[in-house]
Amino acid sequence: MNAEQTPSPVAPAPAVPVPMIRLLAIDAWREGSGWTWNNWFPRGSVPLEWVHLKPRQLLAALRQLDSVTVPAPGYAAIEDDGFNVVVMHRTTGQPVLALEYGRHQPH
Repeated sequence: MNAEQTPSPVAPAPAVPVPMIRLLAIDAWREGSGWTWNNWFPRGSVPLEWVHLKPRQLLAALRQLDSVTVPAPGYAAIEDDGFNVVVMHRTTGQPVLALEYGRHQPH
């Protein structure tokens, strides 16, 4: 390029959409020593990357949402069932929320 030419502006890279997953409220009943999901209700979407957060980070992020109720600090536990990251009551194991990431896994 010589001095008479001006450099062409570099176009910004197109924004990459953030993959989102469903956040579900869980209705479950106790069955024997465990819980069975009776029904689930969509409560919005969260970034797929949330499934990789540490438990305390995930709970803090969920508590920032207005659309869900998360068990109080110290009373929640996290479990990954291979399809959902499930938030449950620590003492009873009752599932209350799920981040449904399994639909985004390659089959």
